[in-house]
Amino acid sequence: MGWRNWIEGVHAQRRRRGRAPGFFDARGDDPLEVVGAELCTAEIDIVTGGGIGVRDLDAYLVRDARNLADPNAIVVQSLDARRLAFLDRPLAASYAPAFDLLRADARVRATASRASTSAPWAITLYVDRALLEELRDTADESPI
Repeated sequence: MGWRNWIEGVHAQRRRRGRAPGFFDARGDDPLEVVGAELCTAEIDIVTGGGIGVRDLDAYLVRDARNLADPNAIVVQSLDARRLAFLDRPLAASYAPAFDLLRADARVRATASRASTSAPWAITLYVDRALLEELRDTADESPI
């Protein structure tokens, strides 16, 4: 499945549910908060799978202050560390279809970390700028 098809599928799913294209939490009712992100909605939909990547997690997208100098860093931070024991693996989100798509692209690298054993986990995706530009171009062509 190409990036364009993925984006269009996510937006089509949103329209079928009577929602504007965007990204919502696992319950489908609360907008996920995006702080300081320079990415368009379609790009974030790809990174999170339009919610698929965080389906079982109460999570939101933030721009990690430590990575503000890196415009290619996207951070998915869970609000519930208890459900994230599997994140000990190097590629924390390999279980999710959206992350599988990204993992197959050599321009994406993921790391998982947390400040302490009781702190939430953070998944940081380092996405090559060229890939972001490709996604941005694809999003511009997609009917929203």
